[in-house]
Amino acid sequence: MMQATGWKLRCRRARRPSTPGRVARWKIIPALCAAIAVPAVASAQVRAAGTLDSASISAIDRIVAEAGGAGLPIEPLRNKVAEGISKGADGELIVRAVDRLRQRLGRAAAALGEAATTPDLVAAAALLDLGITDTHLRHIRAARPGQPVASALVGLAFLVQRGAGTDGAVGIVVDMLNARVSDAEFDRFRETVSRDVQAGASVTGAARARASAAIQRRGGFVPGGDT
Repeated sequence: MMQATGWKLRCRRARRPSTPGRVARWKIIPALCAAIAVPAVASAQVRAAGTLDSASISAIDRIVAEAGGAGLPIEPLRNKVAEGISKGADGELIVRAVDRLRQRLGRAAAALGEAATTPDLVAAAALLDLGITDTHLRHIRAARPGQPVASALVGLAFLVQRGAGTDGAVGIVVDMLNARVSDAEFDRFRETVSRDVQAGASVTGAARARASAAIQRRGGFVPGGDT
C-alpha cells in the first residue's frame, strides 16, 4: 500500500443543507475529513480509557491484528474505537462498528489496489456506506491509476450526500479525473457547487456545470458538451 506521507487532504467547511432530512447525511463530510486527518490512537491509550470490558478489548485486538495481517491500515480502526468510547457506546457496539469498518476497508483495498493510501481507503470505506459500490470504486481507480484519489472521493461523498444519484455522481468525478483535475480543483469544486446549491441550483446541474468548467480549464473534452 502506498504511504500517505507528505500528502495533505484539504477539508474545508461545507454549507449545511437546508433540507432537514439531509442533515444526518451531510455530517459525512466533516466526519470523513476528521477520520482522515486524526492521528492514530495507540492501543495503550484505548486501554487506559478504562471503559471497555476485557472481552471487547480482546475482540478488538483480534480484528486489528487480522486487518494488519491483511495489509490494511489499523489507524482508522483504532480511531473508530476512540470515537465509540468518546460517545459512550458499549463494548459490543464498538466491536461491531470496528469489524464493519475492517470489512469496508478490505473491500476498498480490493477495489483501489496496492497504490491506495490510507486516506483513499478511509474515504472509500465511508462511501460504501453511502451506496457507492465496489465497481464504482474500480472506475475511479481506473481513471487515476497509481495516484491518490481521496480528494476525488470526498468530492463524490459531497455530491451523494447532497442528493445526487450515485451513478451520475461517479460519472462526473470520473470525467474530472480523466481530465487530470487536481486535488485543489476538487476542493474548489465542492465549494462552488455548495454555493450554487445554496443559491437554489440543483446539485446535479451545479455539479455538471462546475465539472465542465474545471475540465475545460484543463483543456479537456466535456462529455455531452463542446470541446
